[in-house]
Amino acid sequence: MRPIARSVEFKPWDLDDDQVRITFKGDLAYAALENGCYQLARPITCVLDGIDWFTIPAGFVTDFLSTPRWLWWWVDRFDPKWIFGACAHDYLYDQRCPVNCSRLDADCMLRDSGATTGASHINRILIYAGVRTFGGKYWRAQTGLPRGSA
Repeated sequence: MRPIARSVEFKPWDLDDDQVRITFKGDLAYAALENGCYQLARPITCVLDGIDWFTIPAGFVTDFLSTPRWLWWWVDRFDPKWIFGACAHDYLYDQRCPVNCSRLDADCMLRDSGATTGASHINRILIYAGVRTFGGKYWRAQTGLPRGSA
């Protein structure tokens, strides 16, 4: 497993756009599945401060941004400001992901990816609050960690 570089520290409530720069390499190509999820047709690489951090393989299944349908007026799963970060977030939450990171790091990565795409500060705060509030159940199910684990 490849740990996050020691020089990088995600800070939960620091919204400084220059703090950590998350970008992505690759074209987003996917196929819709019958279960409402999507399968990547090509790999996507997450780049952290100019260094390739991890690559999401072709074939990975994601639902992109897991926003309830009643919130799609605000942000939907295909919002270009969030779609790459959401896919990477799903991958970091997946038990087969070879990257060694905490749930907090994964959630901060999603939030910080919005800074490079121009998402507003309020949207970044709300997306982050949503995954911190509701993502724990899925994280524990994937990692086998007990309730209350980060």
